[in-house]
Amino acid sequence: MSISLPTEPVYGVQFVEIPPLPETLLPAAREGVLATIRLSQRHPYDSQLIAHSKFVDSAGVPVGTLAQTSFGDQQGHLLTIRDGAGYCLLPTAILCYAPPEVSEDSLWGYFFSAALPLWFELRGQPALHAGTVAINGRGVSFLTHSGGGKSTLNAMMVAAGFLLVADDVTIFQRDSHGRIIAPPGPRQLKMWPETALRLVGRYEDFPRVHPRIEKRAVPIGVEGFGHMATEAVPMRALYLVERYQPATPNDTTIQIVPLSPAQAVIELLKASMLTWFPQALGLQPARIKFLGDLVAQASVKRLRYPSGWEHLDRVRAAVCADVEG
Repeated sequence: MSISLPTEPVYGVQFVEIPPLPETLLPAAREGVLATIRLSQRHPYDSQLIAHSKFVDSAGVPVGTLAQTSFGDQQGHLLTIRDGAGYCLLPTAILCYAPPEVSEDSLWGYFFSAALPLWFELRGQPALHAGTVAINGRGVSFLTHSGGGKSTLNAMMVAAGFLLVADDVTIFQRDSHGRIIAPPGPRQLKMWPETALRLVGRYEDFPRVHPRIEKRAVPIGVEGFGHMATEAVPMRALYLVERYQPATPNDTTIQIVPLSPAQAVIELLKASMLTWFPQALGLQPARIKFLGDLVAQASVKRLRYPSGWEHLDRVRAAVCADVEG
């Protein structure tokens, strides 16, 4: 089993994978359709560097760069990942390239975690580092840093019968009525081996999300685990997840604390995917306005709870009570 492009719409977009074409034959724009073209060689066109990512590896090398570029008559952006994978983001297509040493799983892993979120950001649709489920038809998101527990909490909510909207990356859009909605993402949950063993019963045959990371991409619906939302949901609440290590066995307090609108917008900006690139592109003012509208429509609160599987049922109950309250 390996990671590949889905055959069903993701974030409201249908992917159409087509073979490499001359630049004069780029696909025409079609509402709700995004072409993906697998290049056999590195992007050959001139580009002008816009920004390095602000994150660097242990050797101080940026994990990615962004440049302005063009392909045929379309202006676009070239996102290059440190591992060598490259993505040319155009209005009607994303051109993907990976050298032989980059696996297909890495190519498509970066596609969903970096290239596609940036493609949506360029269209005024913020991408947050968040997992989202549907509770009674309303979107509930969990946000935190990598390793902060949102994927495990998301998986526990799905195991309890709630529909998965998105895992790890949530795209926010406006519907025709001005409501902020979250469309369904990829049909998978990222789980650490321990989580997959507990919830699915195995993990070895699920693909890694990255060759250097043990986390696995577990399909939704396999062997009866979980169900996927089939349409976008209006947002109800966003929780900033904070796990803590209990000081004593009796320290099991679960806290849900509202944030002020200003605090909420700041925290959502911190939770954005690829924040440094939208800022370099001048997208930040429009993003702040969008996130301000999101905060006006959905509550944003801190969710603080003790670390440990034995507490997650109580966390789920507390979230459900807060959403319905």
